[in-house]
Amino acid sequence: REHVVDGRQRLLGREQIEHKVFQLGAAYGVELKNFVLYLLSPKQALPAVDDVLALLNGRLVAEADHARHAVDILEHELSLELDNGRLFRLIAKLNFIIERPTGVGADARWSETGDRYLLKLFHDYVFHQTYQDGRPAIDFGHVVDTLNKLDVGVDEQIVLMSRDEKSLLVVSYRDLKRCFHEAYTELIKPSSTGGASLSGGLWQPR
Repeated sequence: REHVVDGRQRLLGREQIEHKVFQLGAAYGVELKNFVLYLLSPKQALPAVDDVLALLNGRLVAEADHARHAVDILEHELSLELDNGRLFRLIAKLNFIIERPTGVGADARWSETGDRYLLKLFHDYVFHQTYQDGRPAIDFGHVVDTLNKLDVGVDEQIVLMSRDEKSLLVVSYRDLKRCFHEAYTELIKPSSTGGASLSGGLWQPR
């Protein structure tokens, strides 16, 4: 009787295993089901690595392709975030420079003269465009395109117009980048009057 009970338990255990393996195949595919059955089947010796890889070859290739695709997506998202951060820093620095009500040092009109005036007109060129009927032109593509050209400093020339529309200035992005760099460098230069200095957009005690 004990032998009968033991045999019945083995039969039930085998049926449970077969049922679980069937569920495994339905959920994860035939290749993985065959792989598990191969491992569960009695053998004279342990299976070789080559035998295991042969059973999972298709699955491994598919998983490697999925992993590569996931990495491509992550790299694309990272590049977008890097571009966003770069353009934000560019816009922040530009706004630190233009139309400062207190000027810099003893020069109250610092942001309205010299190279800073060109940057003011460039700011209008980027953000204050209008259509022929006077409506504001909200063109994000134009903003991104012009800021990228400023960041690179290309040789392309643009026409800047004064706010009273009496003056036109032809200037290249390369020249604007030089003006931008020199103005920001002057802006963050330590003051001789003590107190705090503006460096990299952050107030830091000296």
